[in-house]
Amino acid sequence: MAKQTIDIGSAANDGTGDDLRTGATKINQNFTELYGDVAALQATTGGSITGIAFDSGRIVFEGHIADSHETTFQVTNPSKDNTITLPDSSGTVALTTDITRIVDSAYVALITGTAFDSNSTKVLIDANALDSGRATRLIDSAYVKARMRMDSFDGDFIPGLDSTYDLGSSTRKWKDLHLSGTTIHLGGQTIQNVNSQFVFSQELATGANNMSVDSGNGFFVNLYANIATAPRTGGYAAQANSMKIEGNTVQLSTVDGIPSAQFITNQNIFNMESAGAIGLPRNTAAEMTTVAGRSEFQTGSIAYQDDSNQFQFHDDQGWFSIKRNMLDSADAQGLVDSSYVRARAVEVDLRNYTVATVPTGQHGKTIFVTDGASGNPCLAVFDSDAGFYKRIALGTQIST
Repeated sequence: MAKQTIDIGSAANDGTGDDLRTGATKINQNFTELYGDVAALQATTGGSITGIAFDSGRIVFEGHIADSHETTFQVTNPSKDNTITLPDSSGTVALTTDITRIVDSAYVALITGTAFDSNSTKVLIDANALDSGRATRLIDSAYVKARMRMDSFDGDFIPGLDSTYDLGSSTRKWKDLHLSGTTIHLGGQTIQNVNSQFVFSQELATGANNMSVDSGNGFFVNLYANIATAPRTGGYAAQANSMKIEGNTVQLSTVDGIPSAQFITNQNIFNMESAGAIGLPRNTAAEMTTVAGRSEFQTGSIAYQDDSNQFQFHDDQGWFSIKRNMLDSADAQGLVDSSYVRARAVEVDLRNYTVATVPTGQHGKTIFVTDGASGNPCLAVFDSDAGFYKRIALGTQIST
């Protein structure tokens, strides 16, 4: 019989579905079929099995006597799809306990013709009857670690993938690395031991507040100054044990990194960022002549001359002095005022202009115009109300 489905209508209580009697009849027919199927599953076989039942995902065999003892057939919860195939033959399925009970020393001796005791039989079975499941159980990570020998390794030690695995970790570090070769390959660069000297394939630097080395044996201090080990040359004799500072800027800092002074070599400026002073070389007049002839001292050099007690500056024309009492522009404007000029004036000599070249006027400004009186010379005074110069005609010659 097919499954009987109750018609529940299109909506609740709309009167279009099965009536109560028809629905109850379908329910009874469904239950009758289910009970019949269950009874069929509990069918007996030759009087040796009372029935078969299903309980919580297991098949339960009651046996020919209905009591509290049953045989349950169940599987471990599968983690994948499995297929178990029974042989196309009649016989009894044996358990592992049946195999170890039947395959004893007498059985092996019967098959091989050689007598085996129980230990020999076990060794033979372990050596020749190891399936994949038992191998997985026996050869686990603990088994591998117990038999791994890292103190002796033959052949190249190459990882399975490129740039994927680490050698050690931040918490499990190797201790010492002993190498007999001369080259370490690191990030595409090399560190080599050449004639007992380390040679780097590129500039070596590890950050601020450190000293680093480039491939030309130059030292860099905090990435600013390049202190080369080449001998010093120039106007003085070569000195093989000297240091030459080739950087553009030499900066002096305190231990906490605060800059206190810096010397900018390409500008010849020494900046003091905190209290301090600069001490200049002291030379005699004869020594200044000698210094000026050296190539190290170029335009812009400064020194102090003991003979004149003056600062000496060197430009493209030679040395010149700065006097202690020389005036600056503010001092000159304060001293040379109108009173100073009037006190020292002997006569007033007005500038000469033509009508075409008279300057911009200011009220009361007096000038001399060579052609301002109909082509004749005259004095002129600017009248700001009129917006132009008004002439003052010259008279006759002065006389007593």
